[in-house]
Amino acid sequence: MHDPTATYEAIRPLLLPRLQHPQGGPARPFSTGPLEVGLVVEGEVDIPVTWADLEDWSVSFDDAYAAALDNLRDRSHTKRWQDVATVPGMQIYLPGGGDAAARALLLQELLETPVEGVLFAVPTPDQLLAVPLRHLDHLEAVKVLVTAAHLATQGTHSALTDQIFWLDGDEIVLVPVVHGDDTVDILAPPELLAAVERLAAFAMVPQVAEA
Repeated sequence: MHDPTATYEAIRPLLLPRLQHPQGGPARPFSTGPLEVGLVVEGEVDIPVTWADLEDWSVSFDDAYAAALDNLRDRSHTKRWQDVATVPGMQIYLPGGGDAAARALLLQELLETPVEGVLFAVPTPDQLLAVPLRHLDHLEAVKVLVTAAHLATQGTHSALTDQIFWLDGDEIVLVPVVHGDDTVDILAPPELLAAVERLAAFAMVPQVAEA
């Protein structure tokens, strides 16, 4: 619980969005997957915002969320992306302190989005891994993305999800991943499969031109 004497004007600069498992508090869905977007008041220990807090502040969730997203935007920068040298096509967001996973909410602003979108994972609050779909060769990085997301969620109490998501340019779409004992199935939606086919067709153009 925040300081009950604090006004919304005082709290507003400290509001931030957080990806989390459903907790019954004020939140909005994150795609159709296992996560939602809640709100916290930033501090030495971040404090979740409750319905009672919003009532005390006389502010709607939508307004508080908009303020939190603005605060996150002010704390984020495109230069925080780093290429993963061993995995061509994969990038990781290094926030320099703070929550990396929440930057998925600003992915379209922080990462130049290719025509076919971006596949990404948020296995823990401090991880945001992305594979922009720019070249057909980069699809190999998707296998690493899936494996890295799964391994990162093992043996940690702060795991978010081992699923992956696709920013298609307009919205975030869940791409279900089913991990078996010896198998991994990526249940790509038809729209993503069509995007991959377009990448394949584009990759064939130079070959046809040289023939």
